[in-house]
Amino acid sequence: MKNKDLFTLNPEQVNLKNEGVTKIRTLNEKEDSSIVEYELKTFVCEGEYHAGLRKILEFYLQNYNSTEQKAFWVSGFFGSGKSHLVKMASYLWSDFDFGSGKTARNIKPLPQDIQDLFVEIDRKQKIQGKLSVSGTLKDFSSKDMRYSFLQIFLNALGLPQQFHLFKFVCWAKKEGIYDALKKMVEAAGEDLEDEIENLFVSSVLAKSVLQLLPKMAENEAKLRELFNAQFPKVEQIGREEFIKTIKKDILPLFFGDKIPCTLIILDEVQQFIDKNTELAFDVQLLAEDLSSRFDGKFILVGTGQSALRENEYLKKIKDRFPIAIQLSATDIQTVIRKTILEKKPTVIANLNTQLEAALGEISRNLEGTVFGYLTEDKETLVADYPLMPSTRKLWNKTLKVIDIAGNSGLLRNQLRVVDDGLKTIAEAEIGQLVAADFIFHQNPTQLIAAGLLTNDTFNIIQQRKAKGGDDAIEGRILSAVFLI
Repeated sequence: MKNKDLFTLNPEQVNLKNEGVTKIRTLNEKEDSSIVEYELKTFVCEGEYHAGLRKILEFYLQNYNSTEQKAFWVSGFFGSGKSHLVKMASYLWSDFDFGSGKTARNIKPLPQDIQDLFVEIDRKQKIQGKLSVSGTLKDFSSKDMRYSFLQIFLNALGLPQQFHLFKFVCWAKKEGIYDALKKMVEAAGEDLEDEIENLFVSSVLAKSVLQLLPKMAENEAKLRELFNAQFPKVEQIGREEFIKTIKKDILPLFFGDKIPCTLIILDEVQQFIDKNTELAFDVQLLAEDLSSRFDGKFILVGTGQSALRENEYLKKIKDRFPIAIQLSATDIQTVIRKTILEKKPTVIANLNTQLEAALGEISRNLEGTVFGYLTEDKETLVADYPLMPSTRKLWNKTLKVIDIAGNSGLLRNQLRVVDDGLKTIAEAEIGQLVAADFIFHQNPTQLIAAGLLTNDTFNIIQQRKAKGGDDAIEGRILSAVFLI
């Protein structure tokens, strides 16, 4: 049997559709539903991912009839899967429909306790309506925090992000002319969204409005002047107007007089605040309003690399995000084992027998070092195959050292390296392992950029490998020694 026949996902196929990077959709981006479907299918709802999702749902239901929902803070090192967790939570919350009967909640079996919680959430959503809002504040930059968030909120509902253009759409809908206006503009060969973008100069839009509301102005020029006065451009919005706009203008367009069950995801809040105390204060006020001014129907989740108590700038918002979800390195290994390393149930017994027979050799690999075999490693031998315990530990350490600035992300890096490693031995018979020095071959650029590997050393190693034979073996040994 070949190695590739062991795995649920064929290593020779593309198994990282999102390149190991989960992105929260930003301004003007269209979400690729095939990537979302892939991410949901490979979502490992275990460990802290399971506990975090359960905590969000449980707290929401507990405080559903309260005046306030407690906000959550999801933390963990860069690439630990924060964005993945909150993105999956947002799609599961709205039970995104992929068509053909597939939805976010049925695309892959969820743990029973999570299913039960969603049953209760669904009951309340059927009464109030449901809404999922997600984004990063830095992608909607403006002089005013509330205005930035309002852009995220409007974007989630498919409305114009600029406030004055939204106010026009809101007016047209309340006047009952929006649908007719759309038909007239399209009949003229134009796109309504494009014409609204040119609200103050569009002749087609003005002419269509006058046909529908002839008493509104004497002519097109006068109407455009009226638009300019009635829908002025703004870059800031007051605190009370912000609440009123959401409650009285935005939500009624979709939900009537009800406030929908709403999950709000603000990703990368820590990166947005950075070391700016003024922004921290603005985030604090925003969180307070979202948590306490919408009858307990809005729940807010923010993310950052640090726990709130560990960062002096984040301490200022600690009281506004009182419930913590901390992701760890353990969860990374769980994700890798449950996705690209997952084995077919039918092969596990045979694989375990072969690994047991080789246990003596496995236990001697880097024996006496921090990378060596430990008794508890036996429990994950099958799950980690074709990586040996020493290889897994060496790679984990190496990737952390390479990524000194914390910009690459440990989860995404490990997913990529393991996936690429599997491809090298996919056609080999069982027993052929992914070599520990493979990571050197995959990451020389990062090693050099991090100042860990000199060009001279790299060239010496590459020259040995290029000669073939014993020289190639020598080059590989040098690679492994360098990594250690």
